[in-house]
Amino acid sequence: MECCRIKGIKNGFRIVVSQDAPFEELINEITEKVGNTMELFRLKKELVVEVERGNLTHENKCEITKKLLNMLDFKAIITFIDEREIEKRKAEIKETIYHEGTLRSGQNIVSEGHLIVLGDVNPGAEISAVGNIVVLGQLKGIAHAGAEGDKNATVAALKLIPTQLRIADIITRAPENDVSTEYYPEIAKIKDGSIYTYPLCKTK
Repeated sequence: MECCRIKGIKNGFRIVVSQDAPFEELINEITEKVGNTMELFRLKKELVVEVERGNLTHENKCEITKKLLNMLDFKAIITFIDEREIEKRKAEIKETIYHEGTLRSGQNIVSEGHLIVLGDVNPGAEISAVGNIVVLGQLKGIAHAGAEGDKNATVAALKLIPTQLRIADIITRAPENDVSTEYYPEIAKIKDGSIYTYPLCKTK
């Protein structure tokens, strides 16, 4: 029986706990799955970790918190949430962020809604959105759409060659041998559990 699932959210991840999971098995599975996920967030100065659902006692929550803080070098903000809080967040109207100009290494933008960048996203820059991402330029940095788990989110750019591309909890990278100077807009979306890119217009 699967005791928990890890879902990507903005600036971190959410642990979805099974209602019927024995706690000893649960804590072991959390340790294993978070350990496999940590590499994705190693450059973050601080993580957001949410633990969702489950019949957890106060002692259970304390033990999970202690375990996660030790694993994440005390860089995490850990909260326990219920389904009402999640539904409330989904119902909130989120604003689209527009950014004009190139994002350089070390810069990042986080949007609670959609994100539109009027410029390039260079290697070392990072952009994240709860909804969709559109880059009217070259996307060479890190992009994460559907940051709270929306697998219908998309990433579009005039040239899509990201260092890392994430949609919800699915991750991919551009081919290392892609040296083409040709521009044509592409969109990335999840299909059958993987991220695929498609041209937005026909090219010769």
